[in-house]
Amino acid sequence: MQKCFAIVASCCCLLLLCEAALKLPDFVKKCSAKDPNFDDCVFEHAKETIPHMIDGLKKYRIPVLDPIHVKEMRANVGGLDMHGWDLVGTGLRNVQLKNIKIDLKKKEITVEVLVPKAHFQGKYEVNGKIMSLPITGKGDFEATFDDLYAKYVTTYELQKMDDEEVYLVPTIYNVIFETKSANVRMDNLFNGNKLLGDNMNKFLNENWQDVMKEAGQSTYNALGLVIHNIFSGTTLTVAYKDVFDDVEV
Repeated sequence: MQKCFAIVASCCCLLLLCEAALKLPDFVKKCSAKDPNFDDCVFEHAKETIPHMIDGLKKYRIPVLDPIHVKEMRANVGGLDMHGWDLVGTGLRNVQLKNIKIDLKKKEITVEVLVPKAHFQGKYEVNGKIMSLPITGKGDFEATFDDLYAKYVTTYELQKMDDEEVYLVPTIYNVIFETKSANVRMDNLFNGNKLLGDNMNKFLNENWQDVMKEAGQSTYNALGLVIHNIFSGTTLTVAYKDVFDDVEV
């Protein structure tokens, strides 16, 4: 299913490519594919670039990243259905780039980051079982994660578009999230039953590691799709020959 989402997302992004290719922003420094220290060059220049991206770059299809607004997310694992909408996330302004690797031969990109404190809030609806306990509810929620680590890996293809330029097109991706601690609050659980709702919130927070093991990956996949869609749209604004020096197209 994740592969299908990635393919559909990439196809949608291709349909958006209807304007002339842009050049890289002045604050982005290119690295040469022939540089023996290519990985170090990419890492250092990526660190310098991130602060310029946080408030968004509309021309390059990068939305505001802090706060980041997500219209909708859906996740399903076993007998648990989760739906979130009107989501707002903060904390990316303080993101720390831990690693970035672009393998030009394998056509694979790996990015690892750490967000010291990430906070999300919005609307939710949940129905099913978590750790064998029934859970149902619809209302407001908020969640905070300390030292949220994320690893995003995507393969890519080089495709020639209608403008005769070749672009980097992300294809199949995978995302991993880990966190030092998590705290969640879901309002209006069990049709507003305060006793049941308070006990469920307490249970979720006291057992957050087990909860994340059981239900986390499905949620990560949904969040990963948001990341992948943003990246896929961005790479289609600048021709591949203008992303790196000394590349074969």
